[in-house]
Amino acid sequence: MPDYDLSIVIFGDGSNPAAWQGSHWAFGVQETNDSSEKGDLLQVLLLDESQKWYHFDKRENVTILDPISEGKIKIATLSSEQNKEVVRLISQEPAPRDGKKGCQDWVIECLLTLETQDFGLIPNGTVDFVSSLVRKPVTYVASQAGEKWTPTKR
Repeated sequence: MPDYDLSIVIFGDGSNPAAWQGSHWAFGVQETNDSSEKGDLLQVLLLDESQKWYHFDKRENVTILDPISEGKIKIATLSSEQNKEVVRLISQEPAPRDGKKGCQDWVIECLLTLETQDFGLIPNGTVDFVSSLVRKPVTYVASQAGEKWTPTKR
């Protein structure tokens, strides 16, 4: 059975200070060493801009680093069973509907669940590291992620 890479995929450079959330963040899950670059994208999308309400969206068998993405940060390599559990847990995380939180906050909430002792599906310290990147420009994110960062090929 194949292993899977769990990553945070970043869309938009996050440099616009007028943008409410900066970059859009989503989870990408794809087979490790799969040259097709296809996988599943798990994200929350804006449902009502005036109230800042989001809804969960899952796209299967899509190009993870498509031309509008900036790149991705690898979070963990998962076994097939771990991958199923991660996708289940992410899919169950409520989308923000409080008018204050957005996609980046939702990603952090998902990571909190994945890092807890009950699940332990991602390395300890992941939440602290990724939290330090919230609402930062993608150039900063890439510099902090180092070898875990994969830029989109253009």
